Amino acid sequence: MLRFLLFCFGVLGPLSLLLVGCTPPPNFSFTPTPQPGLDPTLCQDVVKQMTQLIREQEIPDHLLQPEGAPQAGNFDPNRYFDIFEHIHMEPGYMLDYVYFKTLMGAEPILYARKIDDAPFVSPNEFYDGTGSNGEKDLYLEHVYTDGSAQGFLEYVILAIHAEQFYLYWHAHYNDLQVVCTTDAVNELIDEVSDGSFGAEFSSSQRKQAQHINYFPRVDYYDDAVDVRIVTFTKWGGLEEKIFRITKDPPHKILDVRSHILLYYDCGINF
Repeated sequence: MLRFLLFCFGVLGPLSLLLVGCTPPPNFSFTPTPQPGLDPTLCQDVVKQMTQLIREQEIPDHLLQPEGAPQAGNFDPNRYFDIFEHIHMEPGYMLDYVYFKTLMGAEPILYARKIDDAPFVSPNEFYDGTGSNGEKDLYLEHVYTDGSAQGFLEYVILAIHAEQFYLYWHAHYNDLQVVCTTDAVNELIDEVSDGSFGAEFSSSQRKQAQHINYFPRVDYYDDAVDVRIVTFTKWGGLEEKIFRITKDPPHKILDVRSHILLYYDCGINF
């Protein structure tokens, strides 16, 4: 996890706020404008529905057994597509998962399979069957957008949140959340500052958080699309991420550029 804060206001001046999204001083005031075709409130509603669905899932006891594998009646990640309106699975494919366990925790690994194919039972069977060599996110090549800006934004939201169900112990470090509005950030700040989990946000951090542009942005190029979003984690704070994705299906994430906008660490180590 990155442990530095990019200070650029004093070097580039107010222009740097537009160029790289640096956090301005507390007395700086600006009003960001949403990109046409992207509604930050809709973005946040999609994230809220997804995180709520994920938080409702309790790990079945059998999954934590040494040979435990997903069974009928366990969480079905294809339910995500009841939330998304601008992405869908490649025709003939569905999402499935294996459950990866170590002495330090456990988490799902998503993959895409043909609807009529038998599911993998274990992570080793998944690695052998796909030749992934431990790679994750291969399922995203079977997730299609409708080509709209909202579609590519939903694709990134799925990529960030999709494997956050059934997390156990150290896997809870995977708490990254997409934030699209200042109101959503303030809710997260209040949530982590209620005294139940780690360090509170300082008054200075709260002020700085009000001056960040959280609105997502999608830019099109000849063969690729850039999706700019802001994320929050209790182990790093607020970060800008720019995903470069192939424009035409099968979509693939080519690159992710990141930098810290406001550093925060809850101080809790599992």
